[in-house]
Formats: sequence, structure tokens, C-alpha cells
Amino acid sequence: MTRELEISPEQLGRNIGKGLSRLIRAFWIMIGVIATGVAVSCVIVANQQGLSREQIADMIGWEHVFWVVGMINVGAMLPQIVRLIITEKSKDIAPTMIWVYLGTQIGFGLQGYFTRQPAQAWTMGISAAMSVLTLALIYKYRKPRA
Repeated sequence: MTRELEISPEQLGRNIGKGLSRLIRAFWIMIGVIATGVAVSCVIVANQQGLSREQIADMIGWEHVFWVVGMINVGAMLPQIVRLIITEKSKDIAPTMIWVYLGTQIGFGLQGYFTRQPAQAWTMGISAAMSVLTLALIYKYRKPRA
């Protein structure tokens, strides 16, 4: 005897969203761990050989590493955004935390702009846009207090 499983389109969407959110989170964690491990290993070896900071940065291709790390920062908010869109619930999210992130991202983005570091300016700017989107979703789905 077989039993057919019935699932509503809403439930299917939520299940797909949860899986997608977990996949995105695992991907960014994996990239972060790999990038951090490579960078730390190179710095340790280079320090043992008596290289300067600039020589270490050239050796590990710091500008490329920084772009990767910056894009990890951009993607850090994706699981939260996906969850907000799917569940349409923002009760358990503290907007104050996102406001603090936003201020920090704007500050570091401006630092990148003023010091002519495009990777920092762009990735912090995009991260700030992600924070603004997150805040918009939080306030959109926030239920008024009774």
C-alpha cells in the first residue's frame, strides 16, 4: 500500500528556502575557512623567513584574498534575507544589530574610498546595501504591537 504525500505550495517553498539557506551558509563558511587557513599559513611561513608585511601581501596575493573575504562579508546576510522572505516573520531579529552593522559597513566603505582601496570600498558598500535590504524586510514583516 502506497501513500501519496501531499504538500502545499507554501510548504514546498519554505522547504526549498530552508535548504537553499543552509546551502548558502555552508558554502560561505567553507570559503571563509579555506581563505583564512591559506592566509594564516602563508603569513606564518613568511614571518619565519623574515619577510616584511608588504612582501607577505605580495606573496599571498592579498588584494585577491581581500576581495574573496569581502564577498564573504557580502554573502553573510543572504541566509537571513532568504529566511525573512520565505517566512515573512521578523519577530526574533534585533534591528539594532543590523543598524550597527550598517554603520560599521558605511564607515569601512568610506575608509576604502578615501584610501583608494576599491575592494574594501565596493564590498563594504554592497554589504551596506544588503543590510538596508535586511532592515527593509524586518520592518516590512514586523507585526505592530497591540
